[in-house]
Amino acid sequence: MADRIRWELSNLGSLLGNVGTCEPWLFQIYKPGQDSLWVLINALPGIWPPHDNADPEALKPEAEKVLQEFLASLGEEEGNAA
Repeated sequence: MADRIRWELSNLGSLLGNVGTCEPWLFQIYKPGQDSLWVLINALPGIWPPHDNADPEALKPEAEKVLQEFLASLGEEEGNAA
């Protein structure tokens, strides 16, 4: 799966994911507390449950999967998005 999400570190320590020319972020990976797992949330329309993992890097492919599922819901075929 292509990496369509550009990740950047926020000034608060979370990872912000931008897609295409969309601003602000559509995905965020953050740690809500010292003893918490990292959490992936998104700002896509619809109901997309949050994901969590001890490794924030493991959540990036999950974000790509959510993006692909969202695009498929719009009729986009895998590999055809810009």
